[in-house]
Amino acid sequence: MSGFDPDGTREGSDLSPYASAGPALVDLGYSAIPISPAEKMPGRFSGGEWWPMKDWSRHCVVLPTGFEVTMWSKWPEANVGIACGRGVLAFDIDQDFLIEPIKAVLPPCIVAKRGRKGETLFFRGDTSAIRSRGFKRQRPGSADPRDREGMMDLIADGKQTVVPPSIHPDTAAPYVWTTERTLLDTPPADLTEITVEHVEAVIEVLRAHGYEATETILPVEARGIEVADAATSTAEWFRKLNEDALADLHAWVPRLGLTRLQRSGDGYRSVAEWRPSTTGKPLHKRNLYLSIDPKGIVDYGDCEKGYTAINLVMVALGIPESDLTRAAVWLGEAIGYDFAPKMVLNRNRPKLSPRDEAARLYRMAQETDDPAPAPVAAPEPVAPATDVPSAPAVPDDEPPPAEVPATVIEFPEIDDAPPPRSHEEEMRDLVEGVPGLVGELVEWMRITSRKPNATLAFAASVAFVGTLAGRNYEAPTKARTNFYTLGLAPSGFGKDHARKVIGEIVDRANLGRFMGGEQIMSGSALRKRVGAQPSCLYLVDEFGGFMRDINNTKMPHSFQIRNDLLKFFSTAAGTFRGADYAAELATPIHNPNVCLYGTSTPSDFWQSCRALSVADGLLARMLIFPVGGDLPDRVRPSASWDSPPSDLLKACQYLTISKTGGNLNGVLSDGTTSCKALMVPWANAAIDDFYCEIESEFERRGFDRGEEEGGLWGRTAEHTLKLALVIEAGRDPIRPRIHRGTLELARRIVELSTLMTLDQIAGRLADNDRQREHVDVKRWILEAGPDGVSRTAISKRVNGRFDRRRLDDILKSLEEDSREVVCVVRPPASGPGRPSQRYFAVRALDGHGAA
Repeated sequence: MSGFDPDGTREGSDLSPYASAGPALVDLGYSAIPISPAEKMPGRFSGGEWWPMKDWSRHCVVLPTGFEVTMWSKWPEANVGIACGRGVLAFDIDQDFLIEPIKAVLPPCIVAKRGRKGETLFFRGDTSAIRSRGFKRQRPGSADPRDREGMMDLIADGKQTVVPPSIHPDTAAPYVWTTERTLLDTPPADLTEITVEHVEAVIEVLRAHGYEATETILPVEARGIEVADAATSTAEWFRKLNEDALADLHAWVPRLGLTRLQRSGDGYRSVAEWRPSTTGKPLHKRNLYLSIDPKGIVDYGDCEKGYTAINLVMVALGIPESDLTRAAVWLGEAIGYDFAPKMVLNRNRPKLSPRDEAARLYRMAQETDDPAPAPVAAPEPVAPATDVPSAPAVPDDEPPPAEVPATVIEFPEIDDAPPPRSHEEEMRDLVEGVPGLVGELVEWMRITSRKPNATLAFAASVAFVGTLAGRNYEAPTKARTNFYTLGLAPSGFGKDHARKVIGEIVDRANLGRFMGGEQIMSGSALRKRVGAQPSCLYLVDEFGGFMRDINNTKMPHSFQIRNDLLKFFSTAAGTFRGADYAAELATPIHNPNVCLYGTSTPSDFWQSCRALSVADGLLARMLIFPVGGDLPDRVRPSASWDSPPSDLLKACQYLTISKTGGNLNGVLSDGTTSCKALMVPWANAAIDDFYCEIESEFERRGFDRGEEEGGLWGRTAEHTLKLALVIEAGRDPIRPRIHRGTLELARRIVELSTLMTLDQIAGRLADNDRQREHVDVKRWILEAGPDGVSRTAISKRVNGRFDRRRLDDILKSLEEDSREVVCVVRPPASGPGRPSQRYFAVRALDGHGAA
């Protein structure tokens, strides 16, 4: 282990543990990731603080990039961990008395390490067959079955372990290697190989020392209820309850009274107070290891133990396993389940939602006072055991009761798949997981905003990174990094925050040369700016007014802007030659990299657009990100937007440096100079074929949907590749490669943007007032969803814009001509009166049945 001290630290080095060992581990083939110095979990340093790293598990599949390693090495006091997977696994033994018995059934281990207690043994094996798993037993001397202690963790794909020279957060002493060889001088291929049979032998050792695999019992059918498969139906009910609870954390988590509960992103962090501290810390000093997130609940201080929502309710409120019903009802009522009894015959019973129907049946089952039958084992564990009452035995001498036609009450069918997310929700989830500089900018904008919105932050970050990378990188198809992105959101959604953050970063990083003006007043002004600085970014507020001007043929100086924007977009890899005028001849501009991020309200933007914007391809050249829904809640920022971290500033600066011809090649030159860009290759040859499939798919989709939609779909493959290029350049500016995963991510983001844009076009774009009246009425009905909207409500929204006869014509056209709307006429509820009319959009009824 030349160059390293026995604990794994570089000799004479005062670097962080990650900087000391991380790069060498990655060079050998290990996924070395940064670990928060105060905890034993992956972390990232941002805004002067350590935060949980959300997407660390992707490094169980792919190695960190050179840029990531360089950035992580600069983070202060960063510990180092190994993300297992890709054939690397470990036995993390918690109890000292188990070390020798476990080693006795395994082949010789050549690399091991120790922290505060126990020992971790490193091996290689088939991590697709050998999966991560934790092993516990009831604590000796304790009568409480919930008081369990860790025995061993099998760490494979999806898990990580901290390695030397990291500093243990509890002992303040470094982890140490306990073998002569270490991971720093042992490639993964040289580790001892184990098999599934070895793992089974280890489990037998654990069983001999108290490990028992717990079985879960599910309730059976209640008296008088005929259920074809009670266990399966009840399991589905619990699954649905847990899914709904994770989707609505704010309705129930604060009511648990958890110690030191704090908001964290879309979820919460807290102390797992029901278990003892592993280091004896008092409750007020314990770490916030309990993570409660819409994606799942994990206790990182207890071997990354997972909880369902109902499990968390039971341990937090001290509800015993024998009283599962009480926990289920508490959680269900907290998130809006209706448990009130509704005992009516099926044929007369009003139709309930699956959620309320399941709650009604479960309440009915648990309210009976009869004794319980023997439990029935479930096919797979879903919830802790409970007893549901059944019918009492009938004495032999008692005459049989008279036969009564049975009323069969069944558990409702619940779809196995979770409820579909809206396009906007899926977009938000995708952009929050983008890696590299784009993701870092999105996160910085999110944690510094009082009204955080990841989608708007992503739109701005893509245009900004595309500007900084401009003229430096190109895809195998010669696509460049220029982007026009647009964020559409109502007033009050914080649309100005991303512009403020970018402006501050530009000022502090001395990147002002890349910024255009706040407005573009004429085509000649735009060409002069791009000629002087070919890679430039325009941040345009009130973009609807800007579109109104450049769409106005009566304002030629403004109308020329749209023509130049069209040309600049398509000539980024070539030369923009412009047009000759009597007063000014065209000046060629080589490799123009014009980027633009605009914001507007949806109504203002679409009122400024015309069908020409679709036909001539201007909208197709934009990535549009609509944001809507309820007004976002104000939150307290965890950092100040005017103090960007130095690592973020350095990453932005580094991206502007040419990788092919010195710092001055193309970046600081004007448009009269052509520049050579670094060609970013496919990570492997198969990705080229995959991109061809993406091109074919989008071309076919555009061809099948006609000329108007075809114009938008025709650019989606190009946008996909350019977005992947921007993400990869920001992820590894030195040796970028276009990976399949990045291409798939970019493809879905672009697809969602296109689908949402088409929805907006269908509901808002009009060329004249009469057409706008038509699309407005159609949009109002669509926005009403499966509940529909009454004729009276539509009339109120018209509010005198046009008369009753015009409204009748529009509704008749939507119902009879285009058949986009269904009108349901209902007689008066009782007595004489006028029938009511309710309108439903056909699209909104898909999957909801007839009205």
